[in-house]
Amino acid sequence: MKNKKSIVSSVDFHIARRLKTKRKLLGLSQDKLAEKLDLTFQQIQKYENAKNRIAAGRLYEISKILNVPISYFYEGIEEIEDVKEDNPENPDMLYQTETLNLIRAYYSIRNSGIRASIKEFLKAVVENGKSKN
Repeated sequence: MKNKKSIVSSVDFHIARRLKTKRKLLGLSQDKLAEKLDLTFQQIQKYENAKNRIAAGRLYEISKILNVPISYFYEGIEEIEDVKEDNPENPDMLYQTETLNLIRAYYSIRNSGIRASIKEFLKAVVENGKSKN
């Protein structure tokens, strides 16, 4: 029989991933989030890696700090598979650090015209790349 602590449910993993994603998109460090929750950054790491489950009351506190409704953590839960960890065999580009940094940089551009130009440029690059294959 497997140790219950070593089994991470797909729901726990989904919530952990949503927490990490939102925290990174806001540019909030694990240290800062931990400070606001009166925890250690190691505890935040455990939450984000789904090593420790997040209690309902704590999840509520986190939702207030991240300025999201508590339902944010459950969005998309119907579509998840039983994924135990984020690994190369199961890539999910949305949650990669590079993607999150790109999104944060894009939205930090205040001029909507420039953002639109960047978006069109990227579309053109993708289309050009497809036609050369």
